[in-house]
Amino acid sequence: MKKNKELAICFKDYLTGCGFKKDTIRMNIYVVNKFMEFIKKNMVEVVENDILEFHKKLSKEEVRVCIKYSLASIRMMMLCLNRFFRFLYRYEYILRNPMINYIIKKGIEKKKEIFSVDEINSFLNMISIDTIYGERDRAYFELMYSSGLRVGEELSLNITDINLSERVVAIRQGKFNKDRIVPFSSVAFEFLKIYIENGRKELLKTVNGEDNKALFISNQGRLKPVSIRLRFRKYLKLSGIEREGLSLHSIRHSTATHLLECGASVRYVQELLGHEDIQTTVRYTHLMIENLKKAYKQTHPRENKYYEEVTEEYLNCLELLKEEIKKREEINRRYPPSKYNEKRKLKKKN
Repeated sequence: MKKNKELAICFKDYLTGCGFKKDTIRMNIYVVNKFMEFIKKNMVEVVENDILEFHKKLSKEEVRVCIKYSLASIRMMMLCLNRFFRFLYRYEYILRNPMINYIIKKGIEKKKEIFSVDEINSFLNMISIDTIYGERDRAYFELMYSSGLRVGEELSLNITDINLSERVVAIRQGKFNKDRIVPFSSVAFEFLKIYIENGRKELLKTVNGEDNKALFISNQGRLKPVSIRLRFRKYLKLSGIEREGLSLHSIRHSTATHLLECGASVRYVQELLGHEDIQTTVRYTHLMIENLKKAYKQTHPRENKYYEEVTEEYLNCLELLKEEIKKREEINRRYPPSKYNEKRKLKKKN
């Protein structure tokens, strides 16, 4: 019977052999180790109740001060754990899978927030290229918006993957292990050229080893996801965009939606973004329709004539009207109209 640490190593080798990405393998092993530390028993002895207790622990655990794991994060970790136990059962390291009856509920899909054209322009223009880090960040975000790249795809780029003369970038082993070549805009070209010829050369002076092949680097090596997310939040705050729900991935969503709004075919956007299923791309048309409805209500003269936004003044008038109706009802109760109508009829007869 193998020890827990040995099982984790075997699982890691299995994931590597299946062709999973490094980040995916790292996440799976992190969850497995977390479960092993919590349960403190050999995997052969794990039962259904242990899985439920671990789920409860994740629901209560704080990632940071007063911030708990989201439902999506908990679901993802339970999926990783489920993969681990399926592996153990398949290769007969355990006799029974304790998660065989465990149902992993699909979370409610959050509404995708996107930047408007004005907002994305404001965000990008806020990034000054007065420093080598500014040159790098402007090139990074311009390329992301231009080509709709995923965070991991862009950070994995090497200098040899960029072809400035043809204005194309080669994405190697993207999601689903697929390669693709995508174009980028003339604006992205200008900022990439500035960064490659100036900022990157300066940063390379402190970078050694394999990381000097990376396109986007810091003074410590290849740029990390956590660093670029912090830079994103910084520039978002500087640009004055305070809308909730916007994330680094929103730039990719915005690329797709803006292209569709300008008449690009769904098939083209699918190829650009590297979606395996076209239905994934079709979802962006819903965002486009919502934006169309908003624009219609704001600009169409026939719509504006009959559509007014509820204001504070309107609500105050509504409250006064309610009070007036109550007064009228009280008067009618005390002095019923039917009684006085009979008196009026008698007077007319006389």
